[in-house]
Amino acid sequence: MDTLGKLIGSYMTENIPLMTSIAIRLGLAQHRLARYYVQELRVHEGGIYLISRHGEKKNKMYRWKDIRRVWFERFETAKDEKGEFSFRIDIIAPNLDVIFSMTQNGCTPETEDYQLMSKIYELWHKETWHHYHVVAAIIHVVKPGEKNIVSKDTRFLCTQKDQTRHHYTSFHWEFPGGKVEQGETEEDALVRELKEEMNYEVTIDRHFITVNHDYPDFALTLSCYLCTGKDEKFTRREHRDHRWLTPEEMKGLEWCDADNAVIELLNQL
Repeated sequence: MDTLGKLIGSYMTENIPLMTSIAIRLGLAQHRLARYYVQELRVHEGGIYLISRHGEKKNKMYRWKDIRRVWFERFETAKDEKGEFSFRIDIIAPNLDVIFSMTQNGCTPETEDYQLMSKIYELWHKETWHHYHVVAAIIHVVKPGEKNIVSKDTRFLCTQKDQTRHHYTSFHWEFPGGKVEQGETEEDALVRELKEEMNYEVTIDRHFITVNHDYPDFALTLSCYLCTGKDEKFTRREHRDHRWLTPEEMKGLEWCDADNAVIELLNQL
């Protein structure tokens, strides 16, 4: 299809119906299955074009932005002395149809099908993947006359997210903060976010850790700063709950994945 730009490559299927369940992978209660037969998959720089054996009216075109998710996994076996591996790819439409699914064993990096499917994931990821730069405050209270010392017994502010669009962050715990806007420094963003979300003023002491983490639907750079507050009084505007906990007590909560590295480092204080 000329509307999708330059042709990258094509894959001829064995005319089998694409009937594969991915509800667990997506964390969804229900899903739909593609029930038409695909004869050929054409990969273009702008998307993919599926050729059906049932005629041109059944052909379907998907631009990268119209594809909800591309799962691409490579499996290597330690016992395989030849260095071969297996891979699987699932291409999911916005309505949760599995529009293409493929598993292949005995591959090498030079295998044509593996190279083509890798290119699909690369092009989709480049077009649709979102990256967020976020700052978070690891806050403890230092009352007048006290020394600003953090240890394994220090209690820090932990906040619980409300329901989000992603099941893997809904109702999970995190340290308060938010996105860094264009032109902002991390410190300026942190002060602004705490004021907007909590009406809470803190003193930023020092940078603690930066975590890079890939979630199923986006990538995150999380920069955390140790901060001190004068008291525990603030207005909770966006979070569901909050607690003041020691690093050891934090282990009992269900945290967002990116925050787990922060918890681990706090437990080394």
